[in-house]
Amino acid sequence: MSDSAFAAALSMITSLDPEFVGIVGVSLQVSLTAVLIAAVIGMPAGALLAMKPFPGRSVVIVVVNALMGLPPVVAPLESAGHLSSTPTSCSSSRISPVGPS
Repeated sequence: MSDSAFAAALSMITSLDPEFVGIVGVSLQVSLTAVLIAAVIGMPAGALLAMKPFPGRSVVIVVVNALMGLPPVVAPLESAGHLSSTPTSCSSSRISPVGPS
């Protein structure tokens, strides 16, 4: 990257370029909406799981803990798959480190 690209980016940020502000606004709106939905669903579910004994509770706890560990594992694999894909003719198939996707 050249210094001019960084200078252009810095200029867009400091001048509050309308396109830049719009992009940041949409990104914040999507992120905050996702957090709100997750909190509305997750907090009562977590409280219920922590306070109410029910049959299969230990299995649910194991599944929830396993699912919380997935993002650090899946994200690098997905990134590696995208980065190692070779463009083919008009098809959308890719070859990733873990096989065809």
